[in-house]
Amino acid sequence: MKNNLQIQRVCEQLKFLEEMYRHLIKILPSFDITDKKILPYGLKSHTRSVSWLVKQVIT
Repeated sequence: MKNNLQIQRVCEQLKFLEEMYRHLIKILPSFDITDKKILPYGLKSHTRSVSWLVKQVIT
């Protein structure tokens, strides 16, 4: 009986993680690191350079 409860809890947690992952996948393409609402103080110069490079490679 205890094993069934543990299996049920693990399945519930996996379902939660799957839902979070799916939500993350939906918002990632629209995530803009230059958005002042997300990063009000901007990025450090090194981070901006890396971010620019990554954006060039991805798009």
